[in-house]
Amino acid sequence: MEYLNALRRRFEATLATARTKAAGTEAVAQRSERLREITNFGTNPGNSLMHAYVPNSVPRMASLVVTLHGCA
Repeated sequence: MEYLNALRRRFEATLATARTKAAGTEAVAQRSERLREITNFGTNPGNSLMHAYVPNSVPRMASLVVTLHGCA
């Protein structure tokens, strides 16, 4: 249980940092420049869009955020 609490605290701290960075218009402009549409990700009967964001640098032991969608 303590391990899960530690992960939650780390996630909340990461989220707070992201909110702070995204608050500035410069951060938002930089983010949109690195957001890339992925077009060849398999069959796409629902005509879904996929975008990927890869930061310029990644710290050691960085978290991975994955978003799932409800495409059947």
